[in-house]
Amino acid sequence: MASTSTMIDIIDGVNDLTNRVQLKATFANFGEVEDCFNPRTSSEKKRAGEFPYIRYRTRQSAEDALTACERGQVFLNGTMLRARWRQAPAKRPAERLSKNAHYDLSDFRQRSRRGDRESRSRSRDR
Repeated sequence: MASTSTMIDIIDGVNDLTNRVQLKATFANFGEVEDCFNPRTSSEKKRAGEFPYIRYRTRQSAEDALTACERGQVFLNGTMLRARWRQAPAKRPAERLSKNAHYDLSDFRQRSRRGDRESRSRSRDR
């Protein structure tokens, strides 16, 4: 099954000094970049699977960029960049945190309300 993704992860070659503007400019050579995300790169975040990513407007642009990376033709600050198709939906860390915090909070409230109702209903049954 062929992927229809327009996003690629940059899995190697980005360091702590690389910024989003540099990354976007490098990959804009292959087509129109809709979004570029570069988390503060450190070994811990890479182990957690947070890679910089590029989202192109078209599938063809993403394929061209990925092919060039596979051939060793894409460099940033003298370092060769390696890439792969994006493995997960692109969500920025702030979106992930606020979404999880919202669910955790409402789940807590729902449990506490249910607990109150259950205890009241038990006392009424006696």
